[in-house]
Amino acid sequence: MTPELKDAIERIRGHKMTPEERFEQRVSFVFGQQDYDSPNQMTKDEVRQHLVEMYGYPAKEPSQ
Repeated sequence: MTPELKDAIERIRGHKMTPEERFEQRVSFVFGQQDYDSPNQMTKDEVRQHLVEMYGYPAKEPSQ
C-alpha cells in the first residue's frame, strides 16, 4: 500500500456520510443495476428524478 493511499484512508476513517452522499450512492446503485441491453434504460438524471419523486431530496431514510 502506498503512503498516499494510507494517508487517504486515515483522512476518511470515521467519516459519516451526509444525506446528500447517501442519496447519490442510491442513485449510483439504481443506475448500475439496470439491464444495459434494455431500450428503456434510464439516464442517471432520470434515476435521480425518479428517486426524488419517490423519497424526496435528500433521500429520507426508511421508517423503521
